[in-house]
Parts: sequence; C-alpha cells; structure tokens
Amino acid sequence: MKKIATICFTFCITFFCYAQDDWKKVSDSLALESRVKADIVLSKFDTISGKKILYSLLDRDYYIIFQRNNHYKEYFVAIDSICNVLTIKEVENYKEIEKLKAKKFLSRSKRKYLKRLQEDRQTIIDAFNVNQYSTEFITSSPNATYIAGVRLILL
Repeated sequence: MKKIATICFTFCITFFCYAQDDWKKVSDSLALESRVKADIVLSKFDTISGKKILYSLLDRDYYIIFQRNNHYKEYFVAIDSICNVLTIKEVENYKEIEKLKAKKFLSRSKRKYLKRLQEDRQTIIDAFNVNQYSTEFITSSPNATYIAGVRLILL
C-alpha cells in the first residue's frame, strides 16, 4: 500500500512541476500583452515631458505620475478591452496640499489628511529615485526603462 501511495505521490509531483512550466509560458505572453497595453496608455501622454512612472491594475486601470522640475502630476486612466481610453482623470493632490498649508488653523481631521497627503507625496518622490531599481529595457516607448514592475520613462 505504501508503494502505491509513493508512486501516486511521485506522479502528482511530476504533473504539478509540468503545470508550473506551462504556466511560465502563459505568464510571459500575458506580460508581453500587458506591456503593449501600457505602451498604448503612455502614448496618450507623449506631449508631456519629464520622467514618467506607470502603474497598472489588471491591465484596465492605470496610475501615471509625471515629474517635472520637482512638481508632480498624477493621472488615473481607465481603458476597455480593446485599449480605447474610457476616462482620464487628473489627481490634484499638489493643489490640495498647498491649499491646506495656506490655512492658519486646521482641524484635527484636516491635519491628519494633510499629513497623509504629504506622506503620499514623499512616496512619489521616493519612487523617482532611479538608483533603487535595476535597469532593463522592455517597453517600446523611446528611452524607456522597465524597473521592477514600474515603467519609468527617462527623457
């Protein structure tokens, strides 16, 4: 009985290892498709100069950050299955931070909100520190670098 269980266990392991190998091929093709969609989204913002970082969620929703002279612009972009842009929404956190800083008195909730916005801004500043990423060219955008899950355009 132990021999039969061992043989069945061995066959299961062999099948499972093959499945992992097959999954890698599928994931590579999905990664290529994901990069093509990201390039299409980035092409909508070719007129904006500066460094760009693109984050993708399920290849439908994108968060793009542009850095220009220590100022940041953020956009949310939604696309459909055939890469038509459904919405482009600019996030105006920079203006919100300046507006809250200009006030003389802030309630406790507003101070917490301002602190969260400033922490988010610092996270974005840290994301543009290129030294923390490895450089590997993947995307077809000119002078672009794929960096640890982030597409960073260095212009």
